[in-house]
Amino acid sequence: MFKKVISNCFFNCKTIMFLMAGIFLFEFAGYWTHSLNLLFGFTLLAVVTVFQLRSYGRGTSGIKTLIGVILGIGSLIAIPGATIPIRAALLALYAIALAMFNGKQKTQNRDLLALAVAAIFSSFILTIYLAPEAALFWPGGGIIIWDLTREISFSLTSFAGLITGQSFVAGPTFSGLFITTFIIAYIAVVSDFFRVKQSKAWLRTAALIISAQLLYLIIFATMPVFIKFFSPDAKSIPTAKTTIGWIWNHYPLFMPLVLIIMCALILGFFAPKTEEVRKQAHASHIIRAVLIFILAGAGSFIINTTFPSAPDKKKIIFYEKGFLNWDRPNYKSFGNYSGGMFGNLPFFAESLGMQAKITPELNRATLQNGDILMMMNVDAALTADEIRSIHEFVNAGGALLLIGDHTQMSGDGKNWMNELLKPSKIRYKFDSADFFIGGWQYSIHFMRHPVTLGMDDIYNQFGIVVGASLAVEYPAVPLVIGRYGYSDPGEKSKGGNNGYLGNLDYDPGEELGDVVLVAAQDFGKGKIMVFGDTSSFANPLLFNTYDFANNVLTWLRQSETGVLSKWWTALGIMLFSAALLILLIGELYMLKIVAAASALLIFSCISDRIMLSKQSIIPAGNVAYIDNSHFENFKYDGWKDFGNTGLIYNVMRAGYNTFSMNSFSAEKLNLADLFIIANPTKTFSEKEIADIRGFVENGGKLLISAGWEERESLVELLAVFDITIENQPLGGTDKALITILENEVYATLLEAWPVKCGSEHKVIASWLGQPVIIARSFGKGNVYVVGDAQFLTNRMLEHENHGHLKAIIFFRWLLYNMRGETPPPLNIQGRAVNHE
Repeated sequence: MFKKVISNCFFNCKTIMFLMAGIFLFEFAGYWTHSLNLLFGFTLLAVVTVFQLRSYGRGTSGIKTLIGVILGIGSLIAIPGATIPIRAALLALYAIALAMFNGKQKTQNRDLLALAVAAIFSSFILTIYLAPEAALFWPGGGIIIWDLTREISFSLTSFAGLITGQSFVAGPTFSGLFITTFIIAYIAVVSDFFRVKQSKAWLRTAALIISAQLLYLIIFATMPVFIKFFSPDAKSIPTAKTTIGWIWNHYPLFMPLVLIIMCALILGFFAPKTEEVRKQAHASHIIRAVLIFILAGAGSFIINTTFPSAPDKKKIIFYEKGFLNWDRPNYKSFGNYSGGMFGNLPFFAESLGMQAKITPELNRATLQNGDILMMMNVDAALTADEIRSIHEFVNAGGALLLIGDHTQMSGDGKNWMNELLKPSKIRYKFDSADFFIGGWQYSIHFMRHPVTLGMDDIYNQFGIVVGASLAVEYPAVPLVIGRYGYSDPGEKSKGGNNGYLGNLDYDPGEELGDVVLVAAQDFGKGKIMVFGDTSSFANPLLFNTYDFANNVLTWLRQSETGVLSKWWTALGIMLFSAALLILLIGELYMLKIVAAASALLIFSCISDRIMLSKQSIIPAGNVAYIDNSHFENFKYDGWKDFGNTGLIYNVMRAGYNTFSMNSFSAEKLNLADLFIIANPTKTFSEKEIADIRGFVENGGKLLISAGWEERESLVELLAVFDITIENQPLGGTDKALITILENEVYATLLEAWPVKCGSEHKVIASWLGQPVIIARSFGKGNVYVVGDAQFLTNRMLEHENHGHLKAIIFFRWLLYNMRGETPPPLNIQGRAVNHE
């Protein structure tokens, strides 16, 4: 008996490894970076492949083998760049590829086919889970699939908490609901659950998996007890400052692995060996496969694709009042608090072709002159007439954008933003939506929506930090979800001086995982969008979040919602469900599965292409980009010596809308005025060089700062302008001589290198008889090159508490000179500056 169990366990290793590979590739295994998820998934797939190749027989046809190889390699190549639902379809195709290596000509490997169907089912679940409008409808209401999934998770975790006597509430990410759904889908298919012949052994295994899910939740709920037991004082959770303390304080991130291990053990020891499926070849199989392809493809396309109208709203009104200011970086102050809060927003809106106005009044007359109303950190009661005017404005077709958090409360506990939101189904919670890993890195679910196009959670392109989470009920929909975060309740006893913040640590009983950070709702003929945090639109972060902010404003500018009709979306779900039904009922054969997986893959990719083609309007005019697409040797961490915050602020002070170019874009560059390249370590491609050349020839300004060490990645780009950086270290300069200026304006360089040009040019600054800053005209534009890698760093320009005035004054002159202008006179901290 024991020998049989061990034999079955060894046989089931292939299935277990494949299921675990899927769990990692679908990113259900807890907190891992996207790259690590792919690495673990591919490693497990490699093990599965080795198992399968061991059974490869001589009787296998060469054509089938070739198709399997092409299908398998193609799936592996496509997985890294795919969205999670598409990864599921690719995983199904990989399972089909492995099944083709069966040496027996008249049979098919049932467990591999079942794995493929389970992956397709998971793709279906994930597709409708991430579609905001995917709902089940009946007269007068509906249930968003996302909300239904979360409520199931809340019920299961609350039940586990009731059993253990511990308070425990978690969303689907931490409850492991997606993990067991994937595994049970496999069990159901492989046991022929949807036909008369059912395997009692596999039903038993499914029951064990469900039991493992409950046991996992019980273990999860009691973890704080174990933590306190092993802590030094046996009473509290260890501090996160120690290694063991960090693990204890972040244990929820890795708990899904416990469930995976439990499920793997059950499948290994209790799942019996599956039988081979005899191949069938009937004309009806082809008909069914074609029908599945049509239904699955149409359903996937309908659910995934939105057709937003062209932006036709141009006037945006910013409500002046609230806990905010409208300052921009200027020459009156320097350092961390000199950036202002929202002063750049009106200028950003104007760069998108909008008309911006800041108003202290909210009434019918004021709102009639606008299309979008943006309100931030409202910290005082609005009058009944003001609230009525806003509701009428939105109901008539206007758009309302609210950004704030729970701290905007009155003494009696009222949140003024919630007073305004009363007719909607969105509310600010009295909490802080906090993350385990800084900046929500690798911790976000983006719903499929025009606002989230092109967003990822690697560099916090969306800019959300710690704000409030949102309570969302149908017909409102979530747009951005914090998967690996928690809801930390506010504390009224601490008072407004502390923002009513809690302890900003996860404590047992707090809502864990899948907190809503951004939500939206159609309201009459208009729409409402709510952010639980203000950071995405604040001056210091807009530098990085402008694409996301652009998506938001573009969607609000569209008269139509940009989301398909709920009935149209429901039709897509029904078509998709019909395809799955045909797939599951009847004989299990390869052609049906290939049709379903191919349809999901092809039509999802078409949908992606259509969605991405509807990109937001590109900022134009007085726009500057700082390159961040060539592994620049900058530290993007605030005010440290080799950071670039000082550079950002100083470019803004010169009047530019200043943005980071995280991915090189010729379209963005061609509508900009200034492009800054500092310390790149990645070589520019031929196309990028041609694009930059065209940008300068058409009137663009290019500023390059680099030393000899960085010049290798710039050789080909500089050669276009006949410029080189020479290998002659000149050291630091005390006062690099300016050949054009007087009035004690000079450049300070830390690591100077000679810059030479073989064409007509100007020497801006020299040191020890060598040119260190030069400029040359090129077409309608110009190129300035500084032979110093440190020239644009915080160390040279500006620190957290002060600015280096001499460097700031020179850099100001340099930016104006590139535009062919003389800087206007001003007074910088008591020092008069006049370059005329």
